[in-house]
Amino acid sequence: MYELARSVSLEALPYWLEALTRIDPSESGPFMEEFLFHPDDRVKAEAFTGSCLSCNLDHHEEYRQRINEWLAGDESLVRLAVKVLAKTGDPVYSRELEEIFLQTEEPDLKAWALEGLSKMNHDKIISLSILGSTDKTCQVRRASLRALSAFEPEVSPELIMAFLKDIDSSIRSEASQILAKKGEQIIPVLLKGLAQPSRSLKEEIVLLLDRIGVPKSDLSRFVLDQLKQACHYLSFVNALENYKQGDSMSLFRNSLMEKHQEIIDIVLRVMGIIEFGDQMRVILRAVQSGKQKDIDIVIEVLGNAIHSDLRHALIPLLENTPIMERLSSSCKAMGINPVILTSFEQVFALISEDADTALKALCLYASGENQGLNINAHAIRRFLDDPDSMVSEAAGWVIRRWENDGAQAQSQSAPDLVEKIICLEKKALFQGLKTRELLPIARLCRSITCEAGETIFRENQKATDIYLLYQGELAAEYGFIADQTPVVFDLLLTESAGEMQWIDGDVQLYTLKAKTVSFLLEMAGKDFCRIMEEFPVVMLNLCRIYSRQLRVYHQIVSKHNRISH
Repeated sequence: MYELARSVSLEALPYWLEALTRIDPSESGPFMEEFLFHPDDRVKAEAFTGSCLSCNLDHHEEYRQRINEWLAGDESLVRLAVKVLAKTGDPVYSRELEEIFLQTEEPDLKAWALEGLSKMNHDKIISLSILGSTDKTCQVRRASLRALSAFEPEVSPELIMAFLKDIDSSIRSEASQILAKKGEQIIPVLLKGLAQPSRSLKEEIVLLLDRIGVPKSDLSRFVLDQLKQACHYLSFVNALENYKQGDSMSLFRNSLMEKHQEIIDIVLRVMGIIEFGDQMRVILRAVQSGKQKDIDIVIEVLGNAIHSDLRHALIPLLENTPIMERLSSSCKAMGINPVILTSFEQVFALISEDADTALKALCLYASGENQGLNINAHAIRRFLDDPDSMVSEAAGWVIRRWENDGAQAQSQSAPDLVEKIICLEKKALFQGLKTRELLPIARLCRSITCEAGETIFRENQKATDIYLLYQGELAAEYGFIADQTPVVFDLLLTESAGEMQWIDGDVQLYTLKAKTVSFLLEMAGKDFCRIMEEFPVVMLNLCRIYSRQLRVYHQIVSKHNRISH
């Protein structure tokens, strides 16, 4: 193997050295000496690591002298030192690695520092890993997950489960594999996690439950608890039926209904692991479609598939009957009394204590929109210091609105969060997303004003942001016809523009201008990329938009060719 390693390509050599060290660290030391001064840093790092691991570090003075020199050197030498320490885990350098993790923004260095601290069983490794779990780069988050998993059972399953909602699918998969090794003992934690709002977390948990298996007693208990929650949120919806449905109130009510529907969806997914088999996908698709004819089919299937107690509790919540009738039938089957709420004030009091921050924020917006409510300023002000910025921002908006005697707290050129959500709801790009999913996206959007004739971005240039039209009119020009005036064309560019660069990494294909004074929502391209990763339906919607645009391009080219001939 050593002779074969000498003949491999430069790209493969670091991997060979790493493998040889892992296979036989004590015997590979002399071979590694041959590469200690190799010009490629990757090779040098693996050779130096192998050489160090082949003997006792306490007696390896040359090793520590070299590490000290590298740590005091330029950026490339520091990288080399940290990469070696990540593999050796030498406790002598614990302070240096901790400082590097806390002070640098370079992803590789942070990830290597965590790896090294984990190997040396550093006393702060769990707290540092928790800090790294929210890092913006996948390298650091993955290193945090691996560090935490190395310290079981000291680390709670909830900490590992937090990685199931990571936007990187490979990190979710790795976290899932770690949790799956715990077997049935993890089931109560997983079932509890299904109450969290993250869609990806729920999907990963359901897959895990399918892999592990859920005892029927746990399943029944979970389903009944969830159906009680579904009735809880449905009672809120019922209480709001008699209130004026302004923008904020409508969004709040829709979000409550979505929460109710989400719970039913999760119940069906978990029950499907044991009960439904091949019919599971058909049932979920029908429920998610929202069409009553599909729901009727589901009701028929459920009526023949599940225990009568569960059937009588679940099916009423799917039927197309008045809300109060649904609540009464389901609660009666579960042996509980339905909660009858009669005012927004009662809803406000209960939602104020809810763990769902999106619902809490929307409830605050709804309270600010309705002037006749019996909610005093003190009840709102206590949310100004809420740890969730979405909630504190909503409380601030309500206070400003009340101080202005109900007038809009912001100008037309700067729409508030509710107006941004409504704008996004109308865009084809975000079709299929729920109100609670649009809310964080809306918070990423900045409001900008463009004067008539102003150029937003130019053809063949790079743009850093994407744009969504809030109000006004845009014009696009495409100068693909040589030596002629750029062609003005009418695409669905009033929906979104500027995202092309973030799809293919190239320049913009057209020039975008404001035909009239226009108000736009501007979002950073990197944020848009994260949204596409988290919500695959956005990418599907984008494909539909591009398909329509290609048809228009084809019409333009065909028209030009006819004129030319």
